[in-house]
Amino acid sequence: MKIAISTINEKEIPNYGNRLQAYAVRESLKRYATDIDIICLNNCGKTYNKLRIKYLYQRFFKYKLAKNPDFWRFKFPKNWNFYKFDKKYLPDVNAENLKDLNSQYDYFVVGSDQVWNCNWYEKDSVRKDLYLLTFAEPQKRVCYSPSFGVERLPDGWDEIFKESLMKFQNVSVREQAGAKIVKDLTHKDAEVLVDPTLMLNKEDWLKIAKKPKGIKEKNFVVTYFLGQRTEKITKQMQELENDGYTVYNLNDIENLNLFLLGPSEFVWLIANASLVLTDSFHACIFSFLFTKPFLVYKRDDKEDCMFSRMETLLGKFDLMRKYVDSGVENQIFECDYKKGFEILKEEREKTYRFLDKSFGK
Repeated sequence: MKIAISTINEKEIPNYGNRLQAYAVRESLKRYATDIDIICLNNCGKTYNKLRIKYLYQRFFKYKLAKNPDFWRFKFPKNWNFYKFDKKYLPDVNAENLKDLNSQYDYFVVGSDQVWNCNWYEKDSVRKDLYLLTFAEPQKRVCYSPSFGVERLPDGWDEIFKESLMKFQNVSVREQAGAKIVKDLTHKDAEVLVDPTLMLNKEDWLKIAKKPKGIKEKNFVVTYFLGQRTEKITKQMQELENDGYTVYNLNDIENLNLFLLGPSEFVWLIANASLVLTDSFHACIFSFLFTKPFLVYKRDDKEDCMFSRMETLLGKFDLMRKYVDSGVENQIFECDYKKGFEILKEEREKTYRFLDKSFGK
């Protein structure tokens, strides 16, 4: 059996959660097939080979000839590290003509990530067709924990989604808000499944973990913030440094050795950290999976409207005490997640029951 995965596959956006959920989707689908590809909207291989030649050329001349030196110093090297991860773990197929793919695969799986967030394809009909699987025969369409990323659809999208969702034999989503959208549009009950990264255990993730160069192996704290770092966070970091911990700040452009790391290094750092401070959904997931102490901060970003998925995650797995503003007492290095893992076992079984049904097993 051949399966093609339709997920957000934007090579120019190096996002750890995006790549690692795509890897998790593919790995968990190996229960049903060994021939599994990620659909890519452009010829990624040729594009990056050309960029690599340019990068080496610019690096040789120390960026003196570059029109945009920051791109070559920061953006491209990080993109290149992500591309190497993709090439090794996420084989893709070019989608120059989506309809041609219909005859090449037995099933098309859309998910996870915010593939049903229409802001991604408001003015892009190709992405709309890709993420709603309109090019595939209805019996070939499977959805695996897709997310809308919003509480309700923007005006003008209800009928488009209704028509597409009615053609899925079974519907799953990642959040309760998504289940409500599906129910309101189609009167169908969508199953709420966990993020695919939770379907792999820590031993599975350690297979792709890679130690970054120049990193100590003990007594370090990892911080990963997608929003602004507040005074509360800075104070906590200073206290940890005063206690003798080395603090590694990911996503900090001031430290290129950390900023440019790829997904495998991200996994290693969390797997070996003494503590994780974050506002990232997936950093919380990996801290939980590796039984690491962690503290969650609400993202200091006026445009961030996705904290509901964090609350869902923390509430479902008995982790709400890890949210610094929850009001629940918690020791900073406490990591007893026994109850959460019992719940996770049930959630994994639920997910595989849904996929068994979707693949006719």
